[in-house]
Amino acid sequence: MNKYQSTYVLQQKSNINRFLTSCVLGTFFGHLSLLLALYLKQDHQIHLDWGYINTQILLLSALIFTISIMLYKFISEVVFYLASKGASNDSIIDDTNAYNSNQLSENENHKIASNGSYPFLIFKKEYETPDKSICSFYLKPKNSVSIPKYKPGQFITIDMKNNTELGQFTEEGFYLSHCPDDAYFRITVKRNVHDALTNILFDNITVEEKINTNISTNDFFNARSYELNSVFIVDGIGITPFISTICDLLKQTPNKQVWLFYHICNSEEHIFKEFLENLSKTFDNFHLFVCYSKPLEYDNLNVDYHIQGAITVEMIKHKLPSNQFSFYLSAQENTMQTFKTELYKWGIKFEAIHCVNLNPLNQN
Repeated sequence: MNKYQSTYVLQQKSNINRFLTSCVLGTFFGHLSLLLALYLKQDHQIHLDWGYINTQILLLSALIFTISIMLYKFISEVVFYLASKGASNDSIIDDTNAYNSNQLSENENHKIASNGSYPFLIFKKEYETPDKSICSFYLKPKNSVSIPKYKPGQFITIDMKNNTELGQFTEEGFYLSHCPDDAYFRITVKRNVHDALTNILFDNITVEEKINTNISTNDFFNARSYELNSVFIVDGIGITPFISTICDLLKQTPNKQVWLFYHICNSEEHIFKEFLENLSKTFDNFHLFVCYSKPLEYDNLNVDYHIQGAITVEMIKHKLPSNQFSFYLSAQENTMQTFKTELYKWGIKFEAIHCVNLNPLNQN
């Protein structure tokens, strides 16, 4: 018997002892009551056979005492059985909860501290564009524990070294494309027909399938990023690393101005449209400017987008009140180089310009 059972059973035996004591005391006081009644009858000059009466009282007392002992033994056995069963179940539950708690703690420490792969399950796939060329994958830990906290600009790498279709070790990084407070990971991927890994994600990976990931980080967004107002210049899928960054800035620095200049061809490539519009309506310090270079017939100016054409530094100059901002660029390499040159000409310091490589594993 374990300590849980022992404690519980001792408590029940104590209750039975109190029951037995009550029976004995009841017998004793019952005996006294009977003697008192007989004494009163003797005062009425009723002839009594005291020897016979005393014998009957003793026999009655012995019978009551014997029945009490038998009841005690019977009830003790029943209570012992029930108590043992109940305490055993309770102890199993307690031990299981303690085990799960320890496992949770160990898993959390492992996930945060380890540099090795950790298994996640894809619990949702959501296509972001009509042609299904961009898809968001929602991930949760395989063991249903809470995800580790992550920072703006953080990314995960997907390890496909055990996938026989690739034929060799393959690992690729993807920025987390959602707010840091969410209870899951989301990556948003654009299909690249020349990239075997993205093709497998689109065509072969299904919901509830396990993938191995590494949680990584970079320093393109750090404590200094909160000191100045911020401008984000984004082209297409380059919006993905900045979703978490913009969310965190709006949450942590409500007194700072955040500007987003977001270029896509048209509404069919316009991902996170509703989410960004809601941010713009919710936060007065968030300024959203969407540029369509090739709007469709049904794309409405000042409804779906704000400016027709590509983003230029000259256009940005006319929108911003000054050049006292931190600038964050996310686009193809040649596009970012052009922007950097124009920003330098505008008087933006080198340390105020931050470029994000669309492949985070190549981020400097």
